[in-house]
Amino acid sequence: MPKVQELKLVGRVLLKIVLLTIIPVLLVLKFTWNAIIPLIIYLQLLLIWAQAEISLRQNTLFTLQFDPAFGVGLSKRAVGAGADWNDLEITNVSRNPVYNIAVTRILGVDGKPVQPEEWKERVLSSYRATLAPNSEYLISIHDEVIEKGYLIELSYYNQLGEPKHHLIGFLENQPYVVVGETRLPGYLLRTYEDIKRLLDWWRLKKYLALVK
Repeated sequence: MPKVQELKLVGRVLLKIVLLTIIPVLLVLKFTWNAIIPLIIYLQLLLIWAQAEISLRQNTLFTLQFDPAFGVGLSKRAVGAGADWNDLEITNVSRNPVYNIAVTRILGVDGKPVQPEEWKERVLSSYRATLAPNSEYLISIHDEVIEKGYLIELSYYNQLGEPKHHLIGFLENQPYVVVGETRLPGYLLRTYEDIKRLLDWWRLKKYLALVK
């Protein structure tokens, strides 16, 4: 973990701890020994809060099973007319159907959208209402798209009707899929995870220092 990232994580953990402990501290300062019952109520509320976050996470993880998974392949057109074009084959390798799939945007290497007039003639695709499991979706791509390192944004809907998107990039003339990160809900749970991650990192640093 880079030093800057470690410092950011430490700062985030400390801020969360302060926010969670400021109420008990204020209760003790105001009520002293009479703050026991309010503290118990506060801890019970935290427990209920944590249980609600666990339920939300379980629901999020449950919905993820309805998302598809894609395999990608790139094949060069035959020599001659159209030799500067490629066929990008996107295969639904999951058990889940995909709905309303289409290429919606092209992003440059800086992550900013490229104007449609700059790529409409270089990325040829059609709208597809349904992409069944093991079915392929074909996109014709000009060599220029690959050479410039553009990212192709593929938008679709999953079985639950949720809008999703994947990015397809190219590295050494080979396609790869950029899967968006799913941020799991939960302030308390993320606080625990950040603390655990930080402690694990410090233990690893200590171990590496002893090994040297």
